[in-house]
Amino acid sequence: MVVHCSAGVGRSGTFICADICIYMLDDILKVNIAEVVKGIRKQRAYSIQTSEQYLFCYDIVLEYAQKRGLIPHNVNMAQMLAIG
Repeated sequence: MVVHCSAGVGRSGTFICADICIYMLDDILKVNIAEVVKGIRKQRAYSIQTSEQYLFCYDIVLEYAQKRGLIPHNVNMAQMLAIG
């Protein structure tokens, strides 16, 4: 699979992070998105450039986990991040 945006870091990094996290959920049923981002940034500096891209990774993981029945559908982003 090849993924690339104009600079190859922002949107590409976001997609790659989401993909890795989904595979982790399928494989070991847990994921640490912050650690995945750190790992990606070791290989490609500045990956996932904006807070919106970072939160989008969380949103993708949340929706995927809900669709797989791993967490309840009534859990929202604020609850998942323990910020609300």
